[in-house]
Amino acid sequence: MAINMSCTRKTGTRSHVAFTHGSIEDLGAGMSRFGAEPFIVTMAPHADSGKTLIVHTGREFVYCLEGHLAYAVDTETYLLEPGDSLFFEAYLPALLEEYRRYPSRNLLVLCPSDEHDHPKERHFRIDLHA
Repeated sequence: MAINMSCTRKTGTRSHVAFTHGSIEDLGAGMSRFGAEPFIVTMAPHADSGKTLIVHTGREFVYCLEGHLAYAVDTETYLLEPGDSLFFEAYLPALLEEYRRYPSRNLLVLCPSDEHDHPKERHFRIDLHA
């Protein structure tokens, strides 16, 4: 069985899916999972990820493209501005805190170490009525 080892998604052709506090673009949609799931995440003004801490296997990488992000990881809060990045072990409890009244965009790469782990489901509560 051949596995597709490359994927190109032109801008404007990626699906946008609404979730409770914004939208996501799945940059690797249609690819077999290789231990990395890349997304462009757009957060609405005043949005956060809720009060439930997010924990999963592997690692997580966040790169701020636009706006500002406040990521709480374990006992530290990291303020990210455009060009800043954060890389952490995903077993540490984390959440995205409200930081600014403007929308933000970031590249989020989820890297689960267990093929049966689906961290996207913990990160984004999909709004089926959007």
